[in-house]
Amino acid sequence: MSVDAVTSQPPPIAPIHGPLAHLRAWRRAICLLAVTGAMVTAWLVGALPLLPSRAARSRWRRVCMRGWCRGVLWALGGRLAVRGAVPTSARFLVCNHLSYIDIVALGSVLPVAFVARADVAGWPLIGPLARAFDTVFITREVKRKLPEVNAIVARRIADGCALVVFAEGTTTAGDRVLPLKPSLLEPAVAAGVSVQAACLHYVTEPPDAPASVAVCWVDDVSFMRHGYALLALRRIDAELTFAPTARTASDRKELAAALDADVRAMFSPMA
Repeated sequence: MSVDAVTSQPPPIAPIHGPLAHLRAWRRAICLLAVTGAMVTAWLVGALPLLPSRAARSRWRRVCMRGWCRGVLWALGGRLAVRGAVPTSARFLVCNHLSYIDIVALGSVLPVAFVARADVAGWPLIGPLARAFDTVFITREVKRKLPEVNAIVARRIADGCALVVFAEGTTTAGDRVLPLKPSLLEPAVAAGVSVQAACLHYVTEPPDAPASVAVCWVDDVSFMRHGYALLALRRIDAELTFAPTARTASDRKELAAALDADVRAMFSPMA
């Protein structure tokens, strides 16, 4: 077999074991739609009397986002354990990045907004929801747009959002932590706000595929294919650990180095 043939193999997808797993996937998909429909209805009904106040609408959006994340976690058969004290003062969070369900895990614990790749805005269902809930979309490859992105991030902080940045720049299979990119920490440095590190870890239940394949989303795997296989899992155990202290610094590279050390101290490789 040629080298080209080897490198052209499709990325791995978690296998689905038997007809019961397919039934589980469809049942959970229906639950996800129901949870999302209920959240959108609550958001629209609750937002109507708040139209005159942008700040009040923003607070209501964050309440709905947190409720939706908890509902999605339930629909996925997920169980979340939180280690360490949940941050109360940090306005910026930096976390390792493993999958799109990182958003659900973090959003079920804290009222947050996210920084996401620009292409997420075009995803079915997730894109419109992300736009509605104050997500900041960036094109990391276009560095000339970073000042504009940093300005938007600064406005979110001023509005009272806790912003989550996946500063590795991409997802991993849970086998390592990539060096944190300091560029998106500039608004936190400029505003003098504290930044706290967090670390996520997932485990699946045998005979399902390990979380590094079944939960982590890497190697340009199709979102729909990966999402369907994830819905078929028996359960997902998630662990979210917060660093004991928040960090402040006058230099973004110094801050990134300190947070990188915090994430690595909490990290354990996934199976």
